[in-house]
Amino acid sequence: GTGFIVDGNVIATAAHCVYSKGNASSYNCGLTIEKIIIFNTDGSTAKTITNNVKEIHLPQKYIDSGAGSNAYDYALITVGEDLSDYAIFNLGIMQNDFVKKSTNKIYTTGFPGIVKGNEVNTGEKHNAYTGSGEVCTYQYFDYSRQFCFDNDVSGGDSGEPVYVKTTFDGETYYTVIGITTAEAENCNVANRISPTLLQFYKNNSNL
Repeated sequence: GTGFIVDGNVIATAAHCVYSKGNASSYNCGLTIEKIIIFNTDGSTAKTITNNVKEIHLPQKYIDSGAGSNAYDYALITVGEDLSDYAIFNLGIMQNDFVKKSTNKIYTTGFPGIVKGNEVNTGEKHNAYTGSGEVCTYQYFDYSRQFCFDNDVSGGDSGEPVYVKTTFDGETYYTVIGITTAEAENCNVANRISPTLLQFYKNNSNL
C-alpha cells in the first residue's frame, strides 16, 4: 500500500492497508507493519522505518462494518521519528462544487502493481508512479464522503494521495483532497478530505 506524510509524526493511508477484518475465527486481526519506506522524488530511498510504529488509528465504523465500509476506509499511522524534513502534504477540504466539474484536473502518486497493463512493482521493487485525470461527475458511492476519478490506479495505490496543483507567485503547491481506496468499474474511488478527516489527521485528541 501507499501512504503520505501529513505531519511530523503522522502518515495517512487507507484503513484496509493497516487493518484486516479477517474471518469469523479471527475477527479483530490487525496487520503487522514490517517497515515503512520513505522515498526521495527520484525514487531512491530516503529513510526506512522499522520497529518504530507507535500507533495505528482508524474509524470504529470501519471496524464495525461487515467487510470494512469503503466510506470509512482511512487511517493514520504515528511513528517515533520526526518526519518534518520530508515532504508534508497539505490537506484541503473538497467542496461539493469541485466534484460537479469533470474538467477539474487531479493527480495521484503511489506504488501500483500495474501501470497501463504493465507490471511495475513486485516484491521489493518500489517504483512511484504519478497519474493524472479528472473527477467523474457521476458518483457510485456515498457522495458526502467519497468521489470518483478516472486516473490509472491498481493494487498498491490504496492509501495514495489524490491532489490538486496550484501555482501562486511562481511556486507550485500540492493539496490533497482525497485518499485512494478502491477501483470501480468505470471510475476509481477516494475518500474526500472533509472537516472530519482534517480533524482526524491534524487535531486528533486520541494521539
